[in-house]
Amino acid sequence: MSKKKTVLIASIAAGVLVLAGGGVAASVAVSNYNAETEAMCAKAVATYDHAIAASASAAEAASQALASIEVTELPDGAGTTTRYADRPATDTQPAGAEVVAAVTGAVETVEAADATVECADRDQAAAITADAKALTADVDDLTAATEALTADFASFQESEKARIEAEREAACIAAEQEAARVAAEQAAAAQRAAAAKRSSGSTGGSASTGGSSGSFLGGASSGGSSSGSCNGGGNGGAIIPTSPA
Repeated sequence: MSKKKTVLIASIAAGVLVLAGGGVAASVAVSNYNAETEAMCAKAVATYDHAIAASASAAEAASQALASIEVTELPDGAGTTTRYADRPATDTQPAGAEVVAAVTGAVETVEAADATVECADRDQAAAITADAKALTADVDDLTAATEALTADFASFQESEKARIEAEREAACIAAEQEAARVAAEQAAAAQRAAAAKRSSGSTGGSASTGGSSGSFLGGASSGGSSSGSCNGGGNGGAIIPTSPA
């Protein structure tokens, strides 16, 4: 074989080896790329699944909080008040319905998220990761709204308890004052009657007057018992609470 033919054959063989080597390298690169993409998808989906689980827990906590605020009985048997959601707004606090709406709106937001996601490429992995981040922020908002509702409801119950106790005490004091007024009028009437009978010289009337006076003293003692009931807090069911200011 001539020297030229030998060189040509060697060159062709070298070219084949180069092509073959290049094909192997490209195959390895594709395999690595696909493996990296699969790992990115797995991480994105796992992050999203965690956010979904957190959203479910937050929604359940919100549901329990929304149910608890329907209670109108106050702690320690202090009485019954109006619904928290019916509390009107003031300069220092929002209406109860506004606080409730913040929670229900946040629940609707987290529940609108897709329960499951699929990932096949890097663009989808990036989108799923972004969705997971947004959902996590929504869950944080829901948790904050639920905590605000729970705290505000507790404050509402305490203020209502204080208001009802104050109304009950005021009613009891008013009743005592009315009883004292009536007793004073009775005493004055008895004195006038006694004076009239004395002036007429009726001895029997004077004795009768003495009996009337004794009856009045008994009434005064009853008034003292009423005062004791005010100091003790009175009857829990005696006052019908008005709408909170």
